[in-house]
Amino acid sequence: MKIPQIVSKVTVHENQIFSVERIGLLANDRPDVRPVLIRWKTHFKCDAVAAVVYNRSNNKFQFVKQFRPATAEKGGGEMLEIVAGKIDPGETPEQAIVREIKEEIGYLARENRLDKITSFFTAPGSSDERITVFSIVVDDDDKISAGGGVASEQESIHIVELGCKEVVDDLLNGKFEDAKTLVGLFYVMPRS
Repeated sequence: MKIPQIVSKVTVHENQIFSVERIGLLANDRPDVRPVLIRWKTHFKCDAVAAVVYNRSNNKFQFVKQFRPATAEKGGGEMLEIVAGKIDPGETPEQAIVREIKEEIGYLARENRLDKITSFFTAPGSSDERITVFSIVVDDDDKISAGGGVASEQESIHIVELGCKEVVDDLLNGKFEDAKTLVGLFYVMPRS
């Protein structure tokens, strides 16, 4: 199988967060497919990070619950998720998740306590956004603020704490519908 080559790229929309490109691909070795295909691609101007946060002082995982307009029609809109956010220009993924943990749930996370779980593309058929997922263990002593998000970014985040059994039950009952949360939790859950 030949790998398609990008032969043209035209930006059809662009804003501060993403651009949409129409790309032409020179493909492929199948006689029943046209040699030049047109595809659409969304290019995000930044990648993202997420973290499974476990507080060993109270033996609970830390989640955020917030309204996600894109899911309102199919899932009600409110999502239970692990901590996540975008990587700002000049930040490493580690610096970004430390910032997000502080903003969203109010814990001081230290980079040397982060464990990288994985990195993955969110929708490789249409987007180049990549999320790096971490895990971290915190203590009550690491709590430095109430969290809840950044008001200037219009964030309204509710913190939800769940024990391991509750998390496993919710996983088995399909209560988590967010991909990064599922990926992170399946990596850290005990295997039986």
